[in-house]
Amino acid sequence: MGIAMMDEEVKQRMIRSADETRRHFDLVAEEMRHHARLLLEGVIANGVAIDHLAAEMKAEFIETKTMIRTLGANLNLTAEHDGS
Repeated sequence: MGIAMMDEEVKQRMIRSADETRRHFDLVAEEMRHHARLLLEGVIANGVAIDHLAAEMKAEFIETKTMIRTLGANLNLTAEHDGS
């Protein structure tokens, strides 16, 4: 086997190796894109859940403040009535 044949064989091995590396890289890149999409979907879902929770908590805080004000007003009326 001459040097030219060995050079050609090495060249072909390098080409096959590059092709195999490229295919592997493409598979890894696609898997990473898939995981990134899943992560993004999770972040969006968490954001929606947090917004929903915040709205619920705001409504409950308003209701609690209203109840406290009503109870406070009733206590004031009772104290005024008892003190007269």
